Amino acid sequence: MKILSKVVLSEAPSAIFVDLDNTLYPYDPGHTAGLAAVGDKLKTDFDVQPEQFKILFDAARKSVKARLGDAPSARSRLLYFQELLESIGLGAAVLKALDYEQTYWRRFLRHSYLFEGVTDFFEEARLRSIPVVLITNLTAQIQFQKLIYLGIEEAFDFVITSEQIGAEKPKPEIFHAAVAKVNCEPSKIWMIGDDLECDMAGSKQALGCVSFLKTNGSRPPKASLANVDVTFDDFSKLTETLTKLEVAK
Repeated sequence: MKILSKVVLSEAPSAIFVDLDNTLYPYDPGHTAGLAAVGDKLKTDFDVQPEQFKILFDAARKSVKARLGDAPSARSRLLYFQELLESIGLGAAVLKALDYEQTYWRRFLRHSYLFEGVTDFFEEARLRSIPVVLITNLTAQIQFQKLIYLGIEEAFDFVITSEQIGAEKPKPEIFHAAVAKVNCEPSKIWMIGDDLECDMAGSKQALGCVSFLKTNGSRPPKASLANVDVTFDDFSKLTETLTKLEVAK
């Protein structure tokens, strides 16, 4: 763990806000496995080769995002697969679109696992009666399923999705909605995430809170860390820090 700013960690946070994807679990293993499973089905169903599937999927995703902008539904895998199937001339292949979306998420979940130390960190927060709020982009249904699969559905006092608020991180609305749930001083909140723009810049600009970047072994360029107070790669280090701090008054 490395402190980058002049922030002084002398007392426990009044609340902890935390991101989900790639912060509490690694995103890439599930995503890679999910796409591979759908690619296998497309090859069997329509003789679409793996290299062509990647091109088609990327094009469909970009098309949906360009059309929907920063709406939470712009991340919908169902819409991506619908767009992909239309692009190869299949029209309203709704059964296939649903099948591929469910295949993707089933395989995604099978390859998902918590980073080491996450449950201990949440337990320490619970023992200290520190409210924990999950703030996540994407739609509520799949994010809820992830929490249940990972076994952390009871770790949070509140769960806030961009679908619920109608705004995605880094927009301030989603962070303000989280503060309204816990009703505490924003500057004493810890925001934990992996994304420099969505989690770090978004929360810092909206709340002025203490920002913790989960680096996952990477070394972000120093110039990109302007909104980061602390970097860490291991939740056990964060738990050790929390146990040593006095309860906020």
